[in-house]
Amino acid sequence: MAVYWYSHYASLAGDSASIQILLSLIILGVCLLALGISLLTTLPAYLAFWGRHHLLENDELEREEVILILFKEISPVAGWVDVDIRIQGIRKPLWGTVRLKIIFSDGMQSELLPLEKNESLQGKELIIRKSLFLPDIKDYQIQEVILYFEDVFHFFSFPYRNRKNIGIFTEPPVGESEPVEVNLEKAEEPVLKVVQHKLAKGELIDYKKYSPGDDIRRIIWKNYARNRELTVRIPDRSFPYVSHINVLVSFYDASPGDVELPLKNFLLNIYKEKLRQIVDSILEQGFTVNLIADQPMEHQYQLDEYNRMVYYISAAQWQHHTT
Repeated sequence: MAVYWYSHYASLAGDSASIQILLSLIILGVCLLALGISLLTTLPAYLAFWGRHHLLENDELEREEVILILFKEISPVAGWVDVDIRIQGIRKPLWGTVRLKIIFSDGMQSELLPLEKNESLQGKELIIRKSLFLPDIKDYQIQEVILYFEDVFHFFSFPYRNRKNIGIFTEPPVGESEPVEVNLEKAEEPVLKVVQHKLAKGELIDYKKYSPGDDIRRIIWKNYARNRELTVRIPDRSFPYVSHINVLVSFYDASPGDVELPLKNFLLNIYKEKLRQIVDSILEQGFTVNLIADQPMEHQYQLDEYNRMVYYISAAQWQHHTT
């Protein structure tokens, strides 16, 4: 605008034109000064950080640790997740700021997060303590972290990219699960059975009237003294092949594969919550759950057997294959 004013009034004569030319030069000078300040206060901080981690450090692992992302929980519930992000060997631009964005492997991006100075580390590290919104129950894989060095006027924003290969999975919330009826009479073929006796209701729980042939040692004499009726205890019954319950989990999606329905993620989250309630209910009854997957699943987390099942439920996605 200042250049336009100057070129327009430079060809005119008179005091009015001279004043307009002077104002144009002043505005142009202020703009150039602001641009110069922005560039001189931001570019040195960016180049120093870039040079330190690209020219002075040849170790690829050290460069990956330039930006550390630390989640307080490895498997939080979907929603707001607390995270600490630390950047080593960095200084903020004079009067400016550094902001950060997290890029996930599925294309999801976080908002721009401003970084605050950690005084306890003498200015050599920037740290951000924020809450990321991870709305869905799934495995979030971080692909890249981008730092933006910005000046005080927000004229310039120099990006620094740092590749990442870390993840966090959000698990279904633990809720009150309704009891799941387990039919103990149906089992696998004996070849596949694991012999481990499970006791059903019996001793001191179930009674029946005495009939000829019952063991007289099981007569409950206290009941006879109270109501003059002979009752006997039902002996414990064991089921030699009931050692685990197979749970086949299907994520088959019969809708057209090229159609993206926003409702799918909502239904998937509800489905995963119900699956966890079923697994927890069976485990509470004293059985071992054998979760059978309908899709291959690999993970990079150190998990016990139960949390591996929770991870599978969390990370599984709708799929279009019936086998």
